[in-house]
Amino acid sequence: MQDYPTTPNPQQGQPGQQDAPTPQPAPSQPTYAAPPPPQYATPGGQQPRSPLSSNRKKLLIGGGIGCGALLVLCMCMGLIGALASQGNTSASSGNTPVATTAHKAPGIPQPTATPKPKPTATPKPKWVVTHTYKGNGIQKTDTFTVNSDHWRIAWSCDPKAYGFEYNLIADLTPPGDDFGDSVVNVICKASDPSSTSGETNEYSSGTFFLDVTSEGPWVFKIEEYK
Repeated sequence: MQDYPTTPNPQQGQPGQQDAPTPQPAPSQPTYAAPPPPQYATPGGQQPRSPLSSNRKKLLIGGGIGCGALLVLCMCMGLIGALASQGNTSASSGNTPVATTAHKAPGIPQPTATPKPKPTATPKPKWVVTHTYKGNGIQKTDTFTVNSDHWRIAWSCDPKAYGFEYNLIADLTPPGDDFGDSVVNVICKASDPSSTSGETNEYSSGTFFLDVTSEGPWVFKIEEYK
C-alpha cells in the first residue's frame, strides 16, 4: 500500500519535545437549587391549593366579619349616647311634664257620641170630624158608627140663604127605631147667632142616623174627641 504524508498536529510537540501540561480551570463554588414547593394531597383528586391563598381568604373573611361587628358596635354606642342625652335633657328641665297633643290618624273616622233620643211629646186630644152631612128640608142621614164614649154633633143653619127664619129639628135615632133622642130644636133667625149654630155632646157609643125636619138648609158634623 502507498503511504500518504500526514500533516503534523500543531498541538503535538515536535518530536523529541515533552508535552506541556494543559492548565485546568479553577473549581467554581457549588450552586444550590431551591427545593420545589411541597405538594399536598387533596381528597377526590382535586388540584392542591396553596397554603398562602387559603390563608389570604381566611384573612379576608375574618376582616369582613370584624368590620361588621365594629359597625354594629358603633351603632349601639350611638343609640345609647342619644338615649343618655335625651335623659339628661329631661332631667335638666326639672322633670316638668309637657302636654302633648294627640293627632288623629288621617282617613280614619273617629267615633261619635250617639245622640240620645228625645222623648216624643204626647199629642193632646182634640175634636176630629169623622162624618159630615148636608141637606135641605126633611131628610134622614146615612147611618154612622161611633166607638168613643164622648163625642158630639155640631150643627148649623142659614136663614139668610133661605130668606127668612125657619125651624131646624133633628133626632139621633138608632137603626130600626121610629123615635130617637132630640139633638137640636131651634128657630133659625139671622138676628140671633146662637140659633144658627151649636154643639150637642153625646156619651154613648153605637150606630145611629139623624132624622132631620126643617124648611131650609142645614149641616151636621159628627166629631170625636181624639
